[in-house]
Amino acid sequence: MRTSTLAHVAAVLSLIAHTCRPIEGGASSPCSFRRKPGRGGVRFVSDCSHLGLTRVPQDIDSETAHLYLDFNNIRTLSRGIFKNMRLTNLSFLSIKSNNLQKISPGAFSGLPQLRHLDLFNNSLLLHEHSLAKSAFS
Repeated sequence: MRTSTLAHVAAVLSLIAHTCRPIEGGASSPCSFRRKPGRGGVRFVSDCSHLGLTRVPQDIDSETAHLYLDFNNIRTLSRGIFKNMRLTNLSFLSIKSNNLQKISPGAFSGLPQLRHLDLFNNSLLLHEHSLAKSAFS
């Protein structure tokens, strides 16, 4: 009985080791990165929530399909903030509860697969100075 329990624990630890890995850039990134099985196959998720960030980290793993930047203090998304990150698979981006006030033109350029953007509970006003029409080009 005891051997089977140890074998079970070893199997769980092995599974964790194979489904979680550090973000590219090594230990310098505060974000977690994991594989998430889904209907369309495995998705890669980077979670940078609740870290007190004031800007988008630039060392997000390039395989990331879902990125969570929730509950930080990111106030502005500058032009091309995601462009050099090579997040060509990113389809889901959540920036909830950040006191986000401004999204510059071209802020989301470089995210060709982006299909879902969650900006809930921020300080954005829908006028030309806070949310530029060209933010996605």
